[in-house]
Amino acid sequence: MDNRLSAILVWALAALLTASLHTACAQVRETTGPVQVEIELQFVEFQLADLEPVTREGAIDMPVILALRQKGKGRLLAAPKVVTCSGQNATVKGVKEYIYPTEYEVSWPKGTNVVAASSPAVVPAALETREGGAVLNVTPTLAPDRELIDLILQPEFVWPPVWKDYGWTSTDPAGNKKEFRAEQPFFHSCNLCTHIVVHSGAPVLVGGGLPGPDGTTMVYALVTARIVDARGELALKE
Repeated sequence: MDNRLSAILVWALAALLTASLHTACAQVRETTGPVQVEIELQFVEFQLADLEPVTREGAIDMPVILALRQKGKGRLLAAPKVVTCSGQNATVKGVKEYIYPTEYEVSWPKGTNVVAASSPAVVPAALETREGGAVLNVTPTLAPDRELIDLILQPEFVWPPVWKDYGWTSTDPAGNKKEFRAEQPFFHSCNLCTHIVVHSGAPVLVGGGLPGPDGTTMVYALVTARIVDARGELALKE
């Protein structure tokens, strides 16, 4: 009987030690394993008429922005989001490519005496490409206490271009008129480059006060960084 009791006690102690070891290993993995950070940056556009009353009372800060958003003010332009490991650079973009000529060549029709009777052809000689939309480049680094997140941010938002025609009208010797189009895009953008430290899950106003394309709005940039696990779930309670 004593032997059976001793065996049971040994088995129970071994099971308890095994469970404790598994718990300890899980805690070690949780505190020392690879960490992922989810970063979301919002570009929000506000009407100047909505901002002027609050600027008379003080600076525009995060509580002011949140209060305006709760009142239904502001328009979300874009909200790029990306997840990356601590210390690893990441880029996310949602853009449209605009290809446009920067130089033109004049080409006359080939043949005898066609110059006097024909109009030249104007064709693009050089092309450039620019992206319009939202881009977020970020490098997050988790602090040793796993409460603060160091962020190096380079976000940019580019509106669709406004096209201006620099073309002209040509008249050939026969009196025929021909229009030549030479459109060029004008891009309006908001971008910033900054290095900040944030708490996980806390939204932060990282920049703004930048005028919109028509001069009647201002754009602000808000960032929220969260520590997540391999399943994309929050690793720490906020």
